[in-house]
Amino acid sequence: MTLEKEIWQPVPFGATFVGGWLLRGRAIFCCLGDSRGYCLPKRKKNLRRITDDHNMASLLVKAGKLAKAQAKNHPSGSRLTAFVGMPPPATPEVFSVETRPGDRIMLCSDGLYGPLEEDEVARGLRSSRDPDRTCRRLVDMANDKGGPDNISVVHIAVAA
Repeated sequence: MTLEKEIWQPVPFGATFVGGWLLRGRAIFCCLGDSRGYCLPKRKKNLRRITDDHNMASLLVKAGKLAKAQAKNHPSGSRLTAFVGMPPPATPEVFSVETRPGDRIMLCSDGLYGPLEEDEVARGLRSSRDPDRTCRRLVDMANDKGGPDNISVVHIAVAA
């Protein structure tokens, strides 16, 4: 039996969740599904993905059966392995990273990161110091690339 057949069972729906807390110089992320948490450290060019996706493509990458570059457009990317509302146990993962003043935190759905490359997302995050403007810019960028799914984004600027 293949890894895909062993783990994935069809379900009628799947809601995803990503949340974040800033606490004593740390960002704590909690996720279930394929919504993501990112950090863009101050004065850094590269966006750092903090959370892992809970879908078949991610499991295939972890098992060495699929290259990371192939996972983005792989058909199994839409097959969630964990999500809000699934039969128990729906256990979210928790990640923690150190933060510094000036870092930017982003929480988003696959409607945002799906059509955009990470360097485009980083450019969008750096486009304004105003979180509302930044979110609007990121949503516009995803829509300009076709906006194939619902787009949700939260931007948090870490203060001193």
